[in-house]
Amino acid sequence: MIILKFDPSTMPSILGRQRIAPHIPPPPPKPERPVRLCIVDGCVRKHRANGYCALHGQRARRNGSPMVVKVGGHPKGSHKTCYCGTKAIAIGLCIRHYNHLSYVNRKMERSHAQQV
Repeated sequence: MIILKFDPSTMPSILGRQRIAPHIPPPPPKPERPVRLCIVDGCVRKHRANGYCALHGQRARRNGSPMVVKVGGHPKGSHKTCYCGTKAIAIGLCIRHYNHLSYVNRKMERSHAQQV
């Protein structure tokens, strides 16, 4: 019984081309980099850019400092209200009164165009 050893370097690739330079050994593996952490004291997140993690980097870009936390939006109950007491959406009016105003303006423009 004859036993043949399989040598993949002598076999053609799937595309039918011969392997290029099978006698050259593969390059050595790259050494692993040490895990860099965020430079903010007490933060154990992985370094992303400029020494900061994603969270502190975004804070630094937005606020100028990675330690400053600004809460956006309006405080609860501080939204503007229409004269009818509902929440204003534009120019100090609620959706109902804003739509009515735009309807009146369109009507006035039509009547003005007819007079001219």
